[in-house]
Amino acid sequence: MENLPNKITAEEIRQYPLYWFGGNVVIVQSVEDAQQAIALLSESNVLGFDTETRPVFKKGRSNPTSLIQLAGEKGVYLFQLNRIETIEPLLPLFENAEIVKTGIGIADDIKALQKLHPFEPKGFIDSASLSSSLGIINTGLRPLVALFLKKRISKGAQTSNWAANQLRENQIRYAATDAWVSRELYCKLQTLV
Repeated sequence: MENLPNKITAEEIRQYPLYWFGGNVVIVQSVEDAQQAIALLSESNVLGFDTETRPVFKKGRSNPTSLIQLAGEKGVYLFQLNRIETIEPLLPLFENAEIVKTGIGIADDIKALQKLHPFEPKGFIDSASLSSSLGIINTGLRPLVALFLKKRISKGAQTSNWAANQLRENQIRYAATDAWVSRELYCKLQTLV
């Protein structure tokens, strides 16, 4: 493994340049748009995957998933579930073992989506597990992006209202970046394992 350290400190992460995805971002707000997006995403072999949920500040409560982010070779698609009102158009993609869907800590994301509609997840790979197999201790997205991609990502919009009808620019940038770097990270890890 190209002499990478097995952990990184917050101070070391701050030394890297701040990165935001600057490519094509499509906000999907209807079933028809979702079907078109899935057709385009299905052309990629590897998709960055993440979800966002409106935060809850009371113990024992939770909200349903508000946003699904998928990053393919040509851009990032943000599926606003409160606008689409179903994940059914995404099910063929989620059940396709031939297309890798990758992110960090995705088991809970998948369980939350299965509460919205049952499906058999196939092709999902958690990059935290891949990095652990390389002896990496810090397996969160931010430290892994710093270690392997030499970039720093912001987590500033993480606890914002993801159920809003109109996402703010900083939410869009944050959500797109997380999905995109998840894809980049998996591709980098594949060269090392």
